[in-house]
Amino acid sequence: QFKRHRIVLKDGLLQNKLDEIEGQLQEGKKVLVVCNTVKSAQEVFKYLKDCVEEDKALLLHGSFTGADRSSKEKDLLIKKISLLVGTQAIEVSLDIDYDVIYTEPAPIDALIQRFGRVNRRREKGICNCYVFTENNKSDGFVYNLKVIEKTVSALQKTAIKTNGIIDESGLQTLIDEVYVDWDADDKQSFETQYQYLK
Repeated sequence: QFKRHRIVLKDGLLQNKLDEIEGQLQEGKKVLVVCNTVKSAQEVFKYLKDCVEEDKALLLHGSFTGADRSSKEKDLLIKKISLLVGTQAIEVSLDIDYDVIYTEPAPIDALIQRFGRVNRRREKGICNCYVFTENNKSDGFVYNLKVIEKTVSALQKTAIKTNGIIDESGLQTLIDEVYVDWDADDKQSFETQYQYLK
């Protein structure tokens, strides 16, 4: 049971607030930016990479070859990367620790994974996790937009109730609020995928 993150909801699209992220970098913060699509991540990286020294910015997404991705993950561990822009690729098994995150809206379980890359060792007090409320049109190809709407709604309630501070022991409650039950489409999608994998 511990608290390490404060959720701060931001209206609009992440791409429209890049100057704010630039300000955080200029203050010397280690900033993580997570986008839902490769294209979005590439555009954000192109804009922000010049805000830091050349070898202090890194882009990581699933479209890189295995060798390139492995090389980038090594750089993350060896070099002091102050700007990391990525997609869902950063959600899995990376031992990284950032000061702040800016993320496009995603389902609650994906966001929890993303938040886990900030203040990982719980040595920085409470760190801000900025979540944007608006999706790009292409996000619907990656995530269920209804689930994202429920996630934003659940986070809004948390922001009001606890000033956005997340108690890790309460994460399951957030998940339960978003995934209350399955509708017929969800069940059919699960059954189809399950049979395919089986």
